[in-house]
Amino acid sequence: MRRHLTKIEYTMILFIVACVLLSLININQIYLRIFYLIGYFILIVLSIPVFILIIRENDILNNFLVAGCILYVAGGCIGMIFNYYINKFDGTNTAVFLGLEIGILLELLLFNTGFYLGIKFSINK
Repeated sequence: MRRHLTKIEYTMILFIVACVLLSLININQIYLRIFYLIGYFILIVLSIPVFILIIRENDILNNFLVAGCILYVAGGCIGMIFNYYINKFDGTNTAVFLGLEIGILLELLLFNTGFYLGIKFSINK
């Protein structure tokens, strides 16, 4: 698992540096959004083996953790896609924030449910 996490860490650092550099050179916003989508897609693909290893541990909290992370990332990606295809928000990032907030709310719902079930199982033992 450490090998997968190291790949993700280096990719994230490279992605952050590239985003900062692209923002500084004032690239066209459409190309910057496409770069973000491609970067997020690469990070998601690199995260799949880690998710599989966590799910294989057969712990109910791990399952809720993975599902919450997936919903959080999906909300952010859906918001970015809405902002790219539906340009009715006057150039602001309202759609990105809306998708991200929905993802955060669903993630928190899953985390709270996971913690509740974890405490319930601990008390029953």
